[in-house]
Order: sequence, then structure tokens, then C-alpha cells
Amino acid sequence: MLMCCGRRIALVGAALACHGSALGVIQTVELGYQIRYQQTGATTPPVLQNYAFFSQLTSDNEFDALQAFVRPTASTAFPQRELIDLDGGLTYEFVSGTYATESAVRTDFPAGNYQFSVAGGTLGNRSANFSGPTTLLWPTLVPRFLSGTYTTITAGVRSYDPITLTFNSATLPAGATLATTSLEVRDASGFTVYSASLPNTATSVVIPANDLDAGNEHTVELRFEAVVNFPGAGFVGGSGMHRFRRSTTCTLITLPPCQADFNGLDGVDLFDLFDYLNAWFSSSPAANMDTFSSISTTDLFIFLNLWFARC
Repeated sequence: MLMCCGRRIALVGAALACHGSALGVIQTVELGYQIRYQQTGATTPPVLQNYAFFSQLTSDNEFDALQAFVRPTASTAFPQRELIDLDGGLTYEFVSGTYATESAVRTDFPAGNYQFSVAGGTLGNRSANFSGPTTLLWPTLVPRFLSGTYTTITAGVRSYDPITLTFNSATLPAGATLATTSLEVRDASGFTVYSASLPNTATSVVIPANDLDAGNEHTVELRFEAVVNFPGAGFVGGSGMHRFRRSTTCTLITLPPCQADFNGLDGVDLFDLFDYLNAWFSSSPAANMDTFSSISTTDLFIFLNLWFARC
């Protein structure tokens, strides 16, 4: 017996009916499995790093509550309780940890019933059972940046120009109902500076000019995901799914700022040339390109060479 919406009820089937107009709605609940790789060369295959498991809830409402996530009784002791603050329309993800092998993931997270419970906050008290998959449906291929792209991004790219990344396409495994490709770029502090969701047939993506900081290292993560939907699983009104993910990371290096991008806007263009000439004719200190004290024709020729070469 469990408390749900302030009433004592029993678990029946895959979901629980929790009613109450004042309560928010849990839109999706899922179990996720991930294999992480790292690409360290243009021609060498990505190297397997680890496996991971995560559970995930999405709500239409902001709430502060305790979430209990309980594995099947045959697995290692649980529950794990986390204080969650979930913004409406966003996803709360709890990552359990990393594993060296797939069998180690299965030991801690076997097939069987998992229980999600939420207590307190605007969602009230509610629980539901969700069945873990009997088969792990990893995307068939490992994400991999193609040789030319990998060589370019590790040698350095111009952040003030659009950056095209090319990669192999994902393959939908048998039994999966949806396959997607996504790409995320994070700066040195781990902040996401660019992300894109793509069809599984995608083989390239263009990062707009000036989205990345110049003169920095970034982590690029390419993900292939296969999803198996379970309509009606999880919480009433929400859908359930299993997500299987392969992801490969590599380092993207952006070149230092270009002096020819004089105004620092939208890369190197005619406006930079006009702005520099205005500065040069007015003997502005900003027009000093060779660091000598006076503004001369040497500074003008240095800038023009940089502008035509786009650094």
C-alpha cells in the first residue's frame, strides 16, 4: 500500500491513478542506458570510456519534492532520495554512476519493476511502477567524427566563421520506435554553448559563427539515441520510455580572436574594414597594429593583410 494524492492505494499494473486538479502533471518517465566513448585520433576508432544508467522525469509544472527511485528487489539496496526542483517543461535527470562493463550495469539495474515516487511540492504524493527492459537496444553504430572534421577541430577552427562538423549517421536497432542524433558543445566550465537535435540520418551540423568563444578548448559530444516507447507506462497522463544512448566526445579548439574582426561583430566583413579606416584616419589608439607609439601606414598594411587573409 502507498500514499497517492493523500489517499492510501495499492499498486496495480504499470501505472497509478493520481487525481487532483491542483497538482502538476508528470509528462514522461524513463530509464536510460548510455555508453560513452572518446575520440582521440582522426583515423583511430573512438575508445570506450564507461557505461552509465540514468532515470528521468519531465513535468509540466515547477515543483519542489522528494523523489524516491527504487530498483527491483533483486538488485543492490535502494532507495536513493533526491531533493528535486523541476522547472515546467524541463527534465530532471538523475545519473547513478559509471560502470566498466554492460554486465555491471545489468547487475545494479536488472530487468523488472522500478518504482518512482514523488512526495510533496505542487505534484502532491504519487507513485508508479515502470518495467525495466529485458533487452538493451543500443544504437548499432558508434558515433564518430569523420577524419577531415576531426583533424580540423583539433588543429583549431575560427569561431567567427560557421563551423561544419561531419560524422557518421545513426542506425535504428530492431525494436526501437525512434532514433535521434544530437550534438552538444560545452566550454571549459562545462556550460553548454551550443546544442542541436537532429534526425538519425544526419551526417553534419553547422555551428553558427560566434556561438563559441575564441581561443578556448571546448568539448563536443555527439549522441546517437534509440528510444522504445511504452504508452501508459509510468504515471497516469504520462508516457514511459527506455532510452539507449551511445555518445562520443572530442576536444574542439577555437583559434585566438582575429585582429581583422575589428568591431568584434559577426566575423570579418566590410564593416570591420570601414571601422578600422575610420579609426586609422582619426589616429585612434585602436588602429595601432604593430604596438609602436605612432599610427603609421605600417599599421594600415598590417590590418589590410589580416583582413584579406581573414587572419
